[in-house]
Amino acid sequence: MGLFTTLFGGSLGFAAQAYSNSIRKVPISRQPWNHLGMFILGCYAGAKYPEWEETLVNDINAMRSEKGLSPMVGSNKWIKYSLPEEEPRQIVETNETSP
Repeated sequence: MGLFTTLFGGSLGFAAQAYSNSIRKVPISRQPWNHLGMFILGCYAGAKYPEWEETLVNDINAMRSEKGLSPMVGSNKWIKYSLPEEEPRQIVETNETSP
């Protein structure tokens, strides 16, 4: 998913610059270094997006667990996160005999 999000972000950056030029009614290919710069910024944002999204989901689930709520519904299906580790419960066996 990293390559797809990177190229998608780069395409959005390029499209944003082309749209900016068309709104200002200048040739779309004017100042091509801006197109390259926006493509690179878009690629960076696209590459970091899955990491930011996973961090956000983990933070939300941590806040929900502090309040005693369950994790977000379906969040484990689209982002594989690790559940907070709980203390192991001790099993106590009792040998009670009835009189």
